[in-house]
Amino acid sequence: MSNGCIVSDWDGEGCGYTWTGGKDVLASSGDAGADVFDFNSMRPSINKMKNKLSSLDIRRASNMLRCDAPSKENIDKYQQLAKENEKTKKL
Repeated sequence: MSNGCIVSDWDGEGCGYTWTGGKDVLASSGDAGADVFDFNSMRPSINKMKNKLSSLDIRRASNMLRCDAPSKENIDKYQQLAKENEKTKKL
């Protein structure tokens, strides 16, 4: 993760898991029904936030900016965040 985006802080037992070729997917085995962690689908998005933006702390807001950089699609939400959340306004 060259941009520092944290998509999961999962710390479970990782022995036996392997990366699926060409994807950001970690799987315990190739068997159907095996545990699979698809990190791209876990990527934070400000447009998908269910909690109030005013509840976002500095660390989560900073991570959100790394994972979901401001763009035409989300700039309104980031402007709303700046208005609602004094703690994260400086970011």
